[in-house]
Amino acid sequence: MSPPLLEVRDLTIEFMTDEGRITAVDHVSFALERGQTLGIVGESGSGKSVATRAVIRLLTDNALVGERSAINLTRRDGRQVDILGLASGSSELRQIRGGEVSMIFQEPMASFSPLRTIGTHMVEALQLHERVSKAEATRRSIELLERVGIADAAGRFRQYSFELSGGMRQRAMIAMALVTRPSILIADEPTTALDVTIQAQILQLLRELQEEMGMAMIFISHDLGVIAQIARNVAVMYLGRVVEEGPTRDVIFEPRHPYTRGLIQAIPRLDAGQRRLTPIGGDIPSPLARPSGCPFHTRCGERLEGRCEARVPDPREVAPSHVVSCHLHD
Repeated sequence: MSPPLLEVRDLTIEFMTDEGRITAVDHVSFALERGQTLGIVGESGSGKSVATRAVIRLLTDNALVGERSAINLTRRDGRQVDILGLASGSSELRQIRGGEVSMIFQEPMASFSPLRTIGTHMVEALQLHERVSKAEATRRSIELLERVGIADAAGRFRQYSFELSGGMRQRAMIAMALVTRPSILIADEPTTALDVTIQAQILQLLRELQEEMGMAMIFISHDLGVIAQIARNVAVMYLGRVVEEGPTRDVIFEPRHPYTRGLIQAIPRLDAGQRRLTPIGGDIPSPLARPSGCPFHTRCGERLEGRCEARVPDPREVAPSHVVSCHLHD
């Protein structure tokens, strides 16, 4: 049996701050197969972005990675490499970052330099990872801009990011991330700031490009409704931990963790009539004051007194490939 394209094992990430030591990701594990889309969902502060940025080593200097953590990538030539074991600034890490693994960031304006054109960004990325002439890189970049639905691609190629609309910038960001034809695309809430119509177009575009290029994708969102449209499998994160994971359909229609049920009840529905949305009570705790035991017990209406605050629940398979960490299933 061939290994997964990407395997994240026991990933723990802490940050040293002036206020103290913060645990942002707490013993997270997941795997990604070729052509698969994994959705990662959770509130702001749940550790989604930090966990996925670790895959391409985009962590700040004050980040501390657990000694037992590993991120194994099966490269295009079949070799397996632990990304966390690569030297910072090594040629192999540069080949992987942006080459075999690309990322779409939540805010494109922060990803494009206002001093350089869209085309300059794309050509530079392509020439960094492939031995192609500037003319060939320009041709391929314009073709990809056309492919992502940008009208007058040659003209947009010469423009700056601030000259484009929000939806156009997001499409340009997608084109830049895909210009190297990566094996894995990480999409960090790429539709959050877009209206519903543009959001649907971007999701459809990503599905088409994924099928066309045969790439795997990690799609990060705080909205289970969006995850349901694009991901085959989903991992639900809360305060740095994965509390539930499994096939997206199973997790949405038969959620086993109280936090997952809370996220679903907070989604607006057209057929709900006068039913009020049910928000999750309280706020996500500060990572500087992590609760003992199950991290969700301070907000959970189903907590078991004396157990949930005393011990972190172990992952338990409640259905085929459907795993939940909750004392209700002990």
